[in-house]
Amino acid sequence: MSEKPETPTSRTSLPEESHWAIAYLREDIQDVRSDMREGLQEVRNEMREGFQEVRNDMRAQDNRFESRIDATNQRIDVMNREVNQRFEEMNREVSQRFDELGKRLDTRFTILMTTMVTLAGVIVAMLKA
Repeated sequence: MSEKPETPTSRTSLPEESHWAIAYLREDIQDVRSDMREGLQEVRNEMREGFQEVRNDMRAQDNRFESRIDATNQRIDVMNREVNQRFEEMNREVSQRFDELGKRLDTRFTILMTTMVTLAGVIVAMLKA
């Protein structure tokens, strides 16, 4: 088996072929880079959309919580008013009872004092007689 000697024409064709091969490789690399950029841009866009959805969901949750908080605050305000009304009613009632008790005590004290003065007068009259 004999080896073929290299011919000068094959040597000159190698640089020409390598030039074309390099050109094709560059083109392929540029295509791959372009595809990667497009893919990266798609991923970024999907992430932006996903983050936007999350933000929207969070805002919706926040609005729901705010409405619940507002409703709870309104219920608390209503309950505070009711409790304040009850305390005011109880305060009025207790004040009325104390006023009535004071009047009764004043009346009884007056009767007691009158009775004591009368008894003292009777005792003094009996001692002088």
